[in-house]
Amino acid sequence: MMLRHVLPFVVSIPVFAFAACGGSTSPAPAQSTDGDDSGTGSSAVVDSGTTSTGPDPVDPTYPSKHPALPLVDFNGGSVLQAAHLIAITVDGDTMRTDLEKFSSIITTTKWWDAVRAGYCDSSGGCVGQGDAGDPVHLASTDFPTTSFTDSSQGGAATLQDFITSMISSGKFPAPTTDTLYAIYLPSDSYTVNLDGSTSCGEFGGYHNSYAYPGSASLDGGAGIPGATVQYALVPRCGSETETTLAASHEYIEAATDPHVGSGTAYYMRDQQWSIEGGEVGDLCVTQDNSDEYHESGFVVQRSWSNTAAKGSHDPCVPAPAGDIYFNVAPASEAFNLKVGAKKTIVLTAFSDAPTPDWTISGVDYAAQFEGTNTLQFDFDKTTVNNGTKVNLTITVLAAPPQDFQGEALFSIRSESGSTRQRWPGAVIVN
Repeated sequence: MMLRHVLPFVVSIPVFAFAACGGSTSPAPAQSTDGDDSGTGSSAVVDSGTTSTGPDPVDPTYPSKHPALPLVDFNGGSVLQAAHLIAITVDGDTMRTDLEKFSSIITTTKWWDAVRAGYCDSSGGCVGQGDAGDPVHLASTDFPTTSFTDSSQGGAATLQDFITSMISSGKFPAPTTDTLYAIYLPSDSYTVNLDGSTSCGEFGGYHNSYAYPGSASLDGGAGIPGATVQYALVPRCGSETETTLAASHEYIEAATDPHVGSGTAYYMRDQQWSIEGGEVGDLCVTQDNSDEYHESGFVVQRSWSNTAAKGSHDPCVPAPAGDIYFNVAPASEAFNLKVGAKKTIVLTAFSDAPTPDWTISGVDYAAQFEGTNTLQFDFDKTTVNNGTKVNLTITVLAAPPQDFQGEALFSIRSESGSTRQRWPGAVIVN
């Protein structure tokens, strides 16, 4: 699901499972290395809210031992091993040529090789390079309306009815296991309402799937009951850059989690990082455009890599050339407090190579997005380097806004020059 320049937690809280992705669940992976969630050399946080970190050396080993970066959970579903992209455009679309070129090459690029690496299913099949089928050109008269509904929850889905009609008439090629229909709407006059969310208002793109109706037929031939129709919907919310950025986001998410609503493959569940959405593209969306990457003349989005996260490298790949990843990892990402109470947690700074000192600060999401101050952050130091230990005391000033459903959401920001990293957390206010 592409959520850009809107509230980053437009998801169900506290479960953090966005409606467009469902299915089986699996336990969240351990959040620390060597079974130690307190961080290297730090004492455990006690109920009184006090802690002791002792001396503050800079560790010459890179990265310094720290609570581990999370991994996107594998939930048992299958992946697209060889995504077969079918670009679908509408006559009069001034971006048609570029979008068709983009769709024809994107799953064979270095960007794709970086974002797909390591995502395999239980059958041993992994997301590999893909290809493109012949593009489909639709006339505006092919559309019964310019306003569609869609659902991943079994609700009204006139868009799915439209896709089925295009398949049964032969205008769309029949779906295969790896087919992904890439539907590019030509202007903002074409709208989609997905389970109550509106295109270009609350989302910039999404992917979905449904079972092809057994009663339908293919161009006068036999029906294909049980076939799964997989598609990415990319509305026209702005420039070509915004369009390819949204499309790339949905393509890698569709490849790593193609069966929406059932048979979920890769989706981060019940971990604080998933407050911004649990799929691989969601986890790397930023508000400052640092998630953008240039590939073959197009702008695409960086995406979460479990492989990079395991190595304590920048989990959003491809990383910029010469990138040194740095961050601070909290001993506790989520805890319970009452209004007026406080708790001190230990942060461990780490980097994957030598780098200059960086600064840290706290970001209260309620203050940032709704103007309501719910948390106060008090650091015993704000300049850190690999191995630095920091005591952070978090005080609950007020109950979070109603939309936050009882959770005061925050992130700990690490910043050096124009580079920013974050580690999200939550206080459950009770």
